[in-house]
Amino acid sequence: MKRRTGSQRLSIGVDLGGTGTRIALVGHPDGTLVTSRATATAQIGARGGHAAIADLADTIRQTIEGHGPVACIGIGASGPVNPATGIIDNPHTLPWFTGIPITGALAQELDLPVTIDNDAVAAGLGEYTYGAAAGTTRALAVTLGTGIGVALVDHGRPFRGGDGSHPEAGHIPIADLGPPCYCGQRGCWEALASRTALDQALAPHWPANTDTAARRAWLTRHAAEPAVADVLARYGRHVGAGLASLQAVYQPQVTVLGGAAAEYLCHYAPAMEKAMHRNPPFTHAAPTVIGKLGDWAGAIGASLLATVTCSSPP
Repeated sequence: MKRRTGSQRLSIGVDLGGTGTRIALVGHPDGTLVTSRATATAQIGARGGHAAIADLADTIRQTIEGHGPVACIGIGASGPVNPATGIIDNPHTLPWFTGIPITGALAQELDLPVTIDNDAVAAGLGEYTYGAAAGTTRALAVTLGTGIGVALVDHGRPFRGGDGSHPEAGHIPIADLGPPCYCGQRGCWEALASRTALDQALAPHWPANTDTAARRAWLTRHAAEPAVADVLARYGRHVGAGLASLQAVYQPQVTVLGGAAAEYLCHYAPAMEKAMHRNPPFTHAAPTVIGKLGDWAGAIGASLLATVTCSSPP
């Protein structure tokens, strides 16, 4: 954690994910992570509705106590998200906060301007500004988490659909057959290549009652075993199939992978790269790398979202 300097402008970034919520107090323009907190989203949202907003506000207050002044708040939330209305429409992974004008309610609770966007946009902006994509002009950010989040950041701005919404690229189909996805399709990239999908595929092999760190260590020891290697290779093919489509369309200078499943990249990279292969002249040579900001990419990027609502730039 960097030391804060007196010239920094502080903003709060909230990464509101389907599994965990991370809150970061960030100093700009150098991206100093002044203080932070992580907790289970279900715990914050347990009471639901406006009570969940009040509990989120309390968690933010506890996180930033003793620091300040704070200029504004940005939220990156598991989509779909409407930045204009401040409403999350995601009953599948964020039921506690769905249908509530979260930006207005949280602004009233904390007396600060609040803005919201898709969590993939937040993570993409974080890596583009302070992380693995710094110095590029076009970067693709893919988060392999509870679902799959995708954002293209082009010259500092996230790519939008024709109606201004964020495209849900995690729902591109990559297989003719596959598990049904909550979006209504079969064979969706998210259903086959999210961290959730990998966890489910590895479930018969994991040792019982292990946390994330223990699973990571176990996978390092057992990745070469035939049954486990087969799961990882299949997963790598699924990740690569989606990346191949997105890279062909967007041609980024770099693709940054984040989320918990990115930590296992070394185990499935060969299968992923094979699935991404194209013959010349259709080869896309830009690298695919693991993000530098780790689990905090979304929260740090969300703090950048917040600065657009402030009276002056960070």
